[in-house]
Amino acid sequence: MPTCFENLNNELFYETFDYMDSYEIFYSLANLNQRIDNLICTMPRMHADITPDSFLFYYEKILPSIKSHLISLTLDNINGVKLAIFSTTHVLQTFAHLKALTLIGTTTTIVTNTLPVLRYLKINSCDVKDFDYSHIQHVFKLCPNLKWFSFSSYKVKFVNATTWKYVLSSTKITKFHLDVQFVNMYVALRDKIDIDKIRQEFENSFWRDKKWNIVCMDYIDNVWGAKRSRFEQHVKVYSVDN
Repeated sequence: MPTCFENLNNELFYETFDYMDSYEIFYSLANLNQRIDNLICTMPRMHADITPDSFLFYYEKILPSIKSHLISLTLDNINGVKLAIFSTTHVLQTFAHLKALTLIGTTTTIVTNTLPVLRYLKINSCDVKDFDYSHIQHVFKLCPNLKWFSFSSYKVKFVNATTWKYVLSSTKITKFHLDVQFVNMYVALRDKIDIDKIRQEFENSFWRDKKWNIVCMDYIDNVWGAKRSRFEQHVKVYSVDN
C-alpha cells in the first residue's frame, strides 16, 4: 500500500533531495519502488560527500548512477588504496557537470584534468613546501573558470599587493578573499614592517575597481621588558565585505 510519503509530487521530492547528500538519498530511499528510483536517477543536481567509511558504497552503488548529474563532490581524507582507485580509473573525468570540488586532507594530483571545468575549488590542509605565488598562478591556469578564491597564510610574503595584482589580473575571479596573519620579531626599529606602506599598496584603482577591500592592521608587544627590548609586531591583512 502506498504511503503518504510516496504520494508526494515530483517537485517536493526534488526539493527534499536538495537538502540531502546522495549517500543519504540512496541509503534511505533507493529500491523503495520504481517511481522513487526513477526520481533519484533523474535528479538534476547531486552532491556527494565521500569519507573513508562511505567510499565503497559510493564507488560501487552511487557514483555509477549519478555521474551525469553530480555537481558537487567532497573527498574527505581519501588516500592510499582508495585514492589509487580514483586515480587509475579516471573516475573524476566522468563527472561531466561537476562544478564544485572540496578536498580535505587528500592528495590533489588526481584532479588535474578536472580543474578546468570547476567554478569552485576548496582545498583544506594542502601541504606544499616553499609555496609561493607561482603555485597560485598554476592553480588559476588549471582553473580558468574559477570565480571565487580565498587564500589564508601565516607568511609575510603574501601581503604583497603588487604581486597579487599581477597574479589576479589575468583571471576571471570576481570574489577574492585574503587572510594573512603573522608575527614579526624585531629589536631595531628599522626592522619593523611598515604597515602603512602595505595599506597604501592595497588602495589603488585595481582594488577599488574590483571592490576588494583589504584591511591592514598591527599591534606591538614588548616581550622582554624595558631592560632588554625586543618586540613582537602582530600583523593582520584581511578582506572585508562591502
